[in-house]
Amino acid sequence: MTLRPRFDLLLWALFPLLMTHSPDLAAQEHFIPCFANSECPQSMRCNWGLCEDALAPSSGRLFQFSVYTFFDRTSSGLDSLNLRQSLQKRLVRALDTSGYFTAIDEGGSYPVTMGTLFETARRGSAYAILGELMEFDGERAALRIRVFDAEMGEPLPGMETFIEFALSDSPSVLAKWVNSTIERFSGRPGIIGAGISCVKKLAPGVKEVFTLDFGSGAPQPLTFDRSLALLPTWTPDGKVAYTSYRDGYPRLFVDGRQEPIAAYDGMNSGAEWSPDGKTVALTLSKDGGPDVYLLDGESGKVLRRLTDNPAVDTSPSFSPDGKRIVFVSDRDGTPQLFLMTVDGSEQTRLTRSGTYNTAPDWHPFGPYVIYNGRYGGSFQVFRMNVTTGETTQLTWGPGDCESPSWSPDGRLILFAWHKRDGSRDLYVMASDGSNVRAITDDGGPYYSPEWARVKDGDATQ
Repeated sequence: MTLRPRFDLLLWALFPLLMTHSPDLAAQEHFIPCFANSECPQSMRCNWGLCEDALAPSSGRLFQFSVYTFFDRTSSGLDSLNLRQSLQKRLVRALDTSGYFTAIDEGGSYPVTMGTLFETARRGSAYAILGELMEFDGERAALRIRVFDAEMGEPLPGMETFIEFALSDSPSVLAKWVNSTIERFSGRPGIIGAGISCVKKLAPGVKEVFTLDFGSGAPQPLTFDRSLALLPTWTPDGKVAYTSYRDGYPRLFVDGRQEPIAAYDGMNSGAEWSPDGKTVALTLSKDGGPDVYLLDGESGKVLRRLTDNPAVDTSPSFSPDGKRIVFVSDRDGTPQLFLMTVDGSEQTRLTRSGTYNTAPDWHPFGPYVIYNGRYGGSFQVFRMNVTTGETTQLTWGPGDCESPSWSPDGRLILFAWHKRDGSRDLYVMASDGSNVRAITDDGGPYYSPEWARVKDGDATQ
C-alpha cells in the first residue's frame, strides 16, 4: 500500500515534463533526424527519429492515449452498441499502428470526470479520447472526437473534430484522424494508409507485384504478367514502377502505361526516382556490364552514365536533397555500398566490414542509410550514418531479414523476414530495431518491399 502513493506522486511530478510537448510543437521549422539523445542539440530529446523540444527520455512511443467507450448521443432509437465498440477498437488499433502513439482500450464511463482522468494518468496515458456518436441511420454516422489533457482535465484546444462518414469508410476516416493528429503533434504527416509495394512468388518462375495500405488489409495483386515482375518502386505521383519479363526481357514498366519506360538492350532494373521526380536512376547493361545510369523521369531517355567499370554496379538510392546516390558495387571483390554525386563523380566506398552488403535505402530526411549485410551466414538489417560512418545492426534473425525500406516519416523500417520455417512475411520495426511486428501473416513468400512517399494529407487519400 505504500508503493502506490509514491508512484502517483512520481507520475504527477513527471507530467509537467511530458505535457510541455504540446501540439504547438508542429510549428518547429527544422527537423533533426536522430537515433539517440546524444545526437540532438542541448535541451532536445530524440523521439522516434526526430529531435524534439522538452521531451522526457523514452525508450518507446511517448504519447499514450486512453480511448473510452464511445457515447451514444443519437436520437434515432437504433441500437448503436456494436458500432460504437467497433469504432473504439478501430481507433485504438490505428493509434497503435501509427508508430507514434500507443493506446489503451478503456471500458470507461461517460462523462469523463476528473476521477476518470486521474485514472488515465495513473495508467500512464497523457491523454484521454472521448468519442461521441452524434448521428446514426444504419448506413451513415457522425462522430465527435475530443482529446483531453489528463493532467489538466481539459480538452486540448483545436483538437475537437466532427466527422460524417459512411459506415464502410470508418477505417479510413479514423486513420485520417490519427494521421492528422500525428501531424499536429510532430509537424510530419502520419503514415497509416501509406502504400507499400512488394513482390510475391505465386509459382516457380512466377512473381507478381502486390500492394497494400499500411495498417489495413491484405496485399492485393497489381500485375498479372505470369512471369517475373521484380523490384517494385514508387514514382513521385504514386504509381508503381517495376521490372518485368512479360516480353521475355527485363524491361521497366510503370503501372497504367502500356509501353515500358525503359526497354534498352539487356537489363533495365533497380529504378529509383529522384526526390524532385525529374530523373530516375536505373541499372542498365546496354553498354556491357551492369552500370548505373540517370534517365529522364518521364520519357526514360538516358541523360548520363554514372558508373563505368567491369564490375556490377546497381541498387541506387538518392539522398534527400537529390545531390548524392548510394549504390552497390562489387568492384573490390564483394558487393559493398558506395557513394557518388548525382553526376557520377567522387565515387567512394562506404561499407568496410561484411562480405556482402546490398539493398541500400536512404532516410527520407537524414544522413542515414539502411541496408542488408551478411554476417554469420544470414542477412540482417544495418543502419549507417553516412556522415560519421557509424554502423548499427538492427536485426538479429534467425533467418534472413532483407530489403529494408524507410517509412515516409523516417520512424519505421519495413523489411521481409525469411524465417527458418520457410515463411517470408513482411515486418515493420522502429528505427532503432525495436517493436518488431508482422504486417502480413500468410507466409508469402514476399520480397523487395518498399514504402510509397507521402506528402501532407496523402496517406489515406
